[in-house]
Amino acid sequence: MSKAARREKLEAELLDLEATFRAQLIACLRETRRGHWGIFGRNDAAWPAGKSKDRAVLLEILAAIETLRSEQGHVDAFGIGERFRAYSAMRGPNDPGEPKLADAFLKELGEL
Repeated sequence: MSKAARREKLEAELLDLEATFRAQLIACLRETRRGHWGIFGRNDAAWPAGKSKDRAVLLEILAAIETLRSEQGHVDAFGIGERFRAYSAMRGPNDPGEPKLADAFLKELGEL
């Protein structure tokens, strides 16, 4: 396989992973908006056994995307992944709960 063909294949794989991440994230955000907590990892410390499988899948896909982007020399960040990490990092006592965060994120993504 030529270098150009390999690069095209990896770029197609990256685009597919990014689309999968977005679709999975939107589905999870809609569930969270309806009251299903876990996607942002807010309760992981309190209930380690109840960690969200959806969150784990999203983080796994995000790690694969970041690896591929790095291998291909992309210098810009994967925006939606960075936003997911930013929303997940919100842990202050006055920060909104996960359903409200999901609602805000869906609006930001233009999905509401």
